[in-house]
Amino acid sequence: MKKTTLPIMLICVASLAACASNAPYQTSRPYENGQTQYGAHGTIESINWVGNDRPSSGAGAVVGGIVGAIVGNQVGGGTGRAVATVAGGIGGAVIGNNLEKNRSDNYYQIQICMDDGGRHVVHQDDIGNLRVGDRIRITNGRAYLQ
Repeated sequence: MKKTTLPIMLICVASLAACASNAPYQTSRPYENGQTQYGAHGTIESINWVGNDRPSSGAGAVVGGIVGAIVGNQVGGGTGRAVATVAGGIGGAVIGNNLEKNRSDNYYQIQICMDDGGRHVVHQDDIGNLRVGDRIRITNGRAYLQ
């Protein structure tokens, strides 16, 4: 195995991990009486943007710094290698920190007055062209225009 294979594999794994989504807001809460929400209809009462500005934990910077230093260490020789290792570590730390900060925990909270008289809240990461007053249907935990 070549020396460059491990750093390339680490970069690929880190890139895939950064792209992973844990979007928990694609589903809606069940009705209080336990009935299903599939195909339920209603009218949008309100749409609120909920943002979570979380600080970075530092894990992205640490992982990015390590990966950057490993990649930088593969460049050049002697003093040039040492400089490339330090530069790669710093650059990787900055990129890793920014990737961690850009994870989105923001979503829309859509309050719906259901046709059966009940109220329902749906959390979605986007609202498309939904507006207050629109008639909607709820399918698979998302609100869609009727």
